[in-house]
Amino acid sequence: MSHRLIRTLVVLALFVSLPGAADVLFPTPLHLTRRVHESIGGGTTVVEQYCYGNRVITVRGPITTIADYDKSELTEIDRESGTYSISRFDQVAKALNPKALQATSQSTTAGAKKTWELRNVGRANALSARSTEVFEADRKDEAVTRHVRIGIDSSVALSKDALDVITGSAFPANPKEEDAAIASAAKGHAPAIASQSTNGARQADRYGLPVEQLFRFEVEGQQAEYRDIVVRVGAEIPPADLVAIPAGAKLVESRLITTSRMVDAIDRLPLDGLKKQ
Repeated sequence: MSHRLIRTLVVLALFVSLPGAADVLFPTPLHLTRRVHESIGGGTTVVEQYCYGNRVITVRGPITTIADYDKSELTEIDRESGTYSISRFDQVAKALNPKALQATSQSTTAGAKKTWELRNVGRANALSARSTEVFEADRKDEAVTRHVRIGIDSSVALSKDALDVITGSAFPANPKEEDAAIASAAKGHAPAIASQSTNGARQADRYGLPVEQLFRFEVEGQQAEYRDIVVRVGAEIPPADLVAIPAGAKLVESRLITTSRMVDAIDRLPLDGLKKQ
């Protein structure tokens, strides 16, 4: 049970999505190269993320994901299998909340209204060369002990909506516990002249760019760690062939939607009746 709980927390941390906002999220292109590591799988992945206008293009190996706010759609291109899928945001939101996991999710968010007491640790042992300030916090909830470490690059300014996109707390994803700590660390730590969708907002309403996110969870004596480190920040837009659906690619149902339907189907099985037989 504890492994399942930890994996749920890590999966929620990995998903990136777009918010519901009227303003342009990224008026100037923002290109991030991330190094993502999660201890359960033991793997480290290099992720390229292009943010511009109201679109976010994320590249993980052969998989390209295009989150389009204007259309409220998520397109996933799998160049290895020659397939692609297009899902509405509401479908993705539903798929991220399968009935079988609702009880687990509710138990892990019992402390959702608890606050984080951040401490500024300067740049000591910064994980990203772009970190200008680093914050840490610890919190013990009913079932989970959490540690967060957040590095902020104050040379890039974001609106709150753009920050939510980058941290993966925006619709159609569910905000995770650590998002409040990230927002608190990033708020007000941005250049005087905003560079990303702040629309002339005052300094306190601007947010710096999170360039290191380290989350450590402990459940029943077992630990898991998730690291998302930005190793490069640029202003490139994605190559045209990266966002284009390859010729001959087959339209299929999203893997996320398919998995959600399977979980719902299993949840509807008459298990009580089977146990009696």
